[in-house]
Amino acid sequence: MIDLHNHSYYSDGVLSPSSVVQLAKNSGCATFALTDHDTTAGLDEAQCEANKLQIKLIHGVEISALWSNMTIHIVGLNIDKDNKILQAGLLEHQDFRKIRAEKVASGLGGAGISAALEKTKRKFKKTSRKRLKHQKRSKNA
Repeated sequence: MIDLHNHSYYSDGVLSPSSVVQLAKNSGCATFALTDHDTTAGLDEAQCEANKLQIKLIHGVEISALWSNMTIHIVGLNIDKDNKILQAGLLEHQDFRKIRAEKVASGLGGAGISAALEKTKRKFKKTSRKRLKHQKRSKNA
């Protein structure tokens, strides 16, 4: 089986890159791609786990774009995660996401939902701490 579109907690998934690779292996995938939204931050961890489990990992990313006034997502496969132009573009997308989140939170505030952005940031900090603990364990292994 081949699965070419998967997310970790570096975008909108809930599992670490290692756990996503383990899930793919346990589901019978022989070839698998990690395609987080606008980031390649999980690819090194995923590659380490893929090497251990002997599963082929295709490096990918899902890039948000505007086309005809609509947001579309373009999945890039076999990407060079170290490409400076790609990384600069992904950073721009991440900055845009932050600005968009602030606008959404402002709109929610106007609709009576208070502190939406602050609550989201607190939730993100918890996820970030889990991510950092996992990264430290991976490096010490």
